[in-house]
Amino acid sequence: MILFVVLYGCETWSLTLREEHWLRVFENWVLRRMFGPRRDSATGEWRKLHNEDLNPLAYTAGCETV
Repeated sequence: MILFVVLYGCETWSLTLREEHWLRVFENWVLRRMFGPRRDSATGEWRKLHNEDLNPLAYTAGCETV
C-alpha cells in the first residue's frame, strides 16, 4: 500500500536489493505509526507491532481502499 505511493511513476527505475529492503523498512515504519501500539493480552503492557502483526492489518480490504 505505502510502496504504491512511494514508487508512483518509477517504471524506469532499477532497484537494488538494498533499496528494496529500505523501502520495506520505511513501509513498516509508516504502518506502525498508522496502527500504533497494541496492548499485550498476556501481560497487559503496550508493545510495538511486529512485522507478522502488521501484514494482516495492512492488507485487509478496508485498509487498501483508504
